[in-house]
Amino acid sequence: MDELISTVMPFGNPKVHVPTNQAELQRFCGYYRDALKQVEDMNKQCVQGSYRNMFNVVIFNVRKHTKDLCSRASLE
Repeated sequence: MDELISTVMPFGNPKVHVPTNQAELQRFCGYYRDALKQVEDMNKQCVQGSYRNMFNVVIFNVRKHTKDLCSRASLE
C-alpha cells in the first residue's frame, strides 16, 4: 500500500515530472488518473476505519490539486 500511495505523491517520484508541453501534460494527467484509481480501489477493498479516512483525504487532495491542471480546457 505504501508503494501504491507513493505513486500519487510527486515528491521524489522519478515517474512524475512537471509537464512542460501539451503532450507531457496529457501523460501527466493520465498517469495521475490511473494511479488515483488504483489507490482508490485498494482503499475500498483493503483499508478500514481511520486509515480509510486518511487515504480518502489524500485522494481528495491530490484530485483537487490536479483537477484544474487536468481539466479539458487545459488539455485542448
